[in-house]
Amino acid sequence: MFTNKELKRRREAPANSDTNYIEDFDLVEIQAAVGLLIMIGVMSGKGESLEQMWPEENERPKLRATMLQKRFKTFLASARFDDKATRSDRMKSDKLAAIRKLFDSLVQRCNSLYNPSPYVCVDETLVGFRERFSFRVYIPSKPARYGIKVWSLFDCGTSYVYNLQKSTVRLL
Repeated sequence: MFTNKELKRRREAPANSDTNYIEDFDLVEIQAAVGLLIMIGVMSGKGESLEQMWPEENERPKLRATMLQKRFKTFLASARFDDKATRSDRMKSDKLAAIRKLFDSLVQRCNSLYNPSPYVCVDETLVGFRERFSFRVYIPSKPARYGIKVWSLFDCGTSYVYNLQKSTVRLL
């Protein structure tokens, strides 16, 4: 994983005096951080800042017990899933180059771990994201109007996602 390479780059930056970037992440810590991301999504932490989720009075002890908030923020700031040095070349032919391995791995796992019923549905999903990139779309009828348009195939009975595909049409 390239997260530790990014940490090293941040440590060696001349203007960096932040001590959060001192230690590399080991595999267990990376798995814990990804687990926290999933748990925050399941707990419907939308709209809440990390500062609102971690205090003791918030009754979410699993977050605090898993990882310190500062360390989790360090992971969010430095998580990388591809080699930044070769990304620009790969972006010429693949707009998802930065997360291609992660995206393909997720789709492969969804395919291998579940057999859908005969009743499946295709739907578009807009993954909210407002940063600049070449395939950002604008759909005014969606709650998050800007983002990445993804087509999903899911089981109608369980709502389990079986397959995903990024939209190749540029709408903006």
